[in-house]
Amino acid sequence: MDVKILGGNGLHASETHAVKRMGEGLRSSWFGYASLLVVDGQGSMDVDTLIITHDRILLVELKEWNGRLECGEGRWYLNGSPRGKSPYEIKRVQAIRIAKLLQNELQHKLGYFPKVEAHVVLCGSATPEHLSTSERRFVHTLDEFLKISDATAYSKLVEAANTAYTDLFDKYGKPRPNSPSSKPIFQQFFVGSRVRPKEFSHYSYTAEPQPWFRHRQGLFTEYKGHHQEVANDIALMRRWDFSTLCRECNPEAMGKNCSS
Repeated sequence: MDVKILGGNGLHASETHAVKRMGEGLRSSWFGYASLLVVDGQGSMDVDTLIITHDRILLVELKEWNGRLECGEGRWYLNGSPRGKSPYEIKRVQAIRIAKLLQNELQHKLGYFPKVEAHVVLCGSATPEHLSTSERRFVHTLDEFLKISDATAYSKLVEAANTAYTDLFDKYGKPRPNSPSSKPIFQQFFVGSRVRPKEFSHYSYTAEPQPWFRHRQGLFTEYKGHHQEVANDIALMRRWDFSTLCRECNPEAMGKNCSS
């Protein structure tokens, strides 16, 4: 699968590795975009990966988490520590927004607007079995997710589309999202004003695209950062990759010390 990474420093190293595996392992007829911001009337949405398949768009959130993953009252916990609101719920709402945006922007070109479906892919040792039943359906390990190139595995992983939607392709002959006629339409959208590269930002500072310094063993990368509102206010921004210290750690130790 051809994947275009829009924001070079917007993904962690582990997430970039996951995107690379998707590019290598998923169907060559599909295509995707990674590390981007999608903008609608409500603001911008941080997107790790969007995959355009033969019948829908998969909005994929990547989580490099290690250890025991649980949930409660709409929040997720890793090794007992809170990790905020459910990432799946956040992406589910964003999928609705993106579908509405594509309806407004592309329906007159495609003759329909594609179904957008949210999924969370766990790139570390964490697994979804302790999540709620409703969410577990859409949360997968990376190895599980990569199996969707197989038609049977794909049907089991995605949500069944209603007949009115599948008839668009099977009965009325509308071009599938990944068809040669549809692909240029999506490409035009993803270079338009509604999409921007995702940047490495923190506390109102945005990093320059190219790193200023790289640790020789890959432990961290430093960037020159600029304040988003104060023109001459600069900072040194450091992004850590603790996985370089934990390649031989056990999964529980990695979860406590190396989760991102």
